[in-house]
Amino acid sequence: MSTDVPTRPSDDTAGFRLQELLSPQTRSLFLIWLAVALVAGALYYFTSRQSDEFRKGMSATQSTLSDLDQRLRAGDSSAIAEIEAMRRRVQDFDRALTAQREQFQQLTDRADVARSRKAVDRAKVAVLQADVTTMRNRLQKLKQLYAQWAAQKGTLLTGDPGRRIVASPTHFSLLTGLLDGEQLSDVDLHKWELQLESLAAPVQASEQTEIAISDEHVQQLSDLGKALTVAVAKLDQQLLLLEAILQETANIKPTEVTLERALRERQTQAELQSAERLAKAREDARLAAEKAQAERLAQLEQDIVVAKSKAEAEALEARKAQAAQLGRAELDRIAEETKVKEAQKRAEIAGLKATVKEVDAAIKAAALERDFERDLPEIKGLLSAFLSDGFKYRADNAKGPASLSHIASQKGLELNANGSYAMAFLANSSDRPAGGLKNPAGPDRIRRAQDLLIKYGDLMVRKKMLEP
Repeated sequence: MSTDVPTRPSDDTAGFRLQELLSPQTRSLFLIWLAVALVAGALYYFTSRQSDEFRKGMSATQSTLSDLDQRLRAGDSSAIAEIEAMRRRVQDFDRALTAQREQFQQLTDRADVARSRKAVDRAKVAVLQADVTTMRNRLQKLKQLYAQWAAQKGTLLTGDPGRRIVASPTHFSLLTGLLDGEQLSDVDLHKWELQLESLAAPVQASEQTEIAISDEHVQQLSDLGKALTVAVAKLDQQLLLLEAILQETANIKPTEVTLERALRERQTQAELQSAERLAKAREDARLAAEKAQAERLAQLEQDIVVAKSKAEAEALEARKAQAAQLGRAELDRIAEETKVKEAQKRAEIAGLKATVKEVDAAIKAAALERDFERDLPEIKGLLSAFLSDGFKYRADNAKGPASLSHIASQKGLELNANGSYAMAFLANSSDRPAGGLKNPAGPDRIRRAQDLLIKYGDLMVRKKMLEP
């Protein structure tokens, strides 16, 4: 027969549990109370001693005064000198007591000022803590608005809403003005987040310990709060304007030209116009130089005609010849420079036209990469029968992902009944897990898998997710 006897926890365990129960604030208050109790006890001890000494001194003084009174009544003249000495000692004691009273009053005033300063500091910290909370909320709001803005822009570039905006010159102009303005970036958000957390750490730590917050620290927090407020208001206005543009163009028939292409053509046109303005400015400079040279030569001709002496005429003739030579050199230089600049302009225009296809390809590649990152979770789940490591559907005996060309050769990418059957057969006959295409997979899932392979197949080959 056994009896369960409750065991008493060890001292270490009890102490550990007590420490767990006591929060940092409770322990701090306990230590402060203990310190105050010790100081109060010490003050009481010294005050009691001084009180006892004072009572003894008063008793001795009373006795002395009684003795002096009796001696005066008895006619002892020496008591007068002792009374005078005692009077001086009492005056000295009174002055010392007054000085100590004034010193104690000063200490009391300083303690009151210190308590007031601490109260002000605590109030400042409380305000800063509230500001930090507000700025965090503001930064979170800014991230949400930025995500909405990025999503809207991505849809507009290639979708029908953007085509409708292109069909309306007025709304296209509004949108381009919106896009040409200063745009928020991921770098700005990351920078503000790091700055906020760095500045918030001392403010939060001041709840537990007294940390002095400098004026520069407060100013940086204030500047950051203003920057976040302006950014939120600006991005909110941009989204409202974009929403208004979308609503006003909702019933417009979309054009064949995407917004992405229209923006690219607009940029190319702006660059061509800039090159033409530069060429015109150079031509105007050349014409102005020719006119100024002609005016200088005409003035020299006139001076020669009215010359008063042969020597003066010869000097003017020499100046004319020199000016003509310099003029020809200047005109030749301008002409040569103009030829070079015009050749450069033609090369720039030809280069702009030649690089349109390259720019278009780069933009399309970036858009495809963006879409791929968005669809990557679905790709991994739906195409695991081809992306996982295995030996089938490859040209070699090595282990790895399936070959895109093999899938195409088996008609798995044909968008018809035979293609759907081939895709389902390949997915469920592989040595890789069938994943999202495991039988019985619906026709919608099979068609989605074909669409993903057709759209991202070459990109997945470049990323080594599929074999060529």
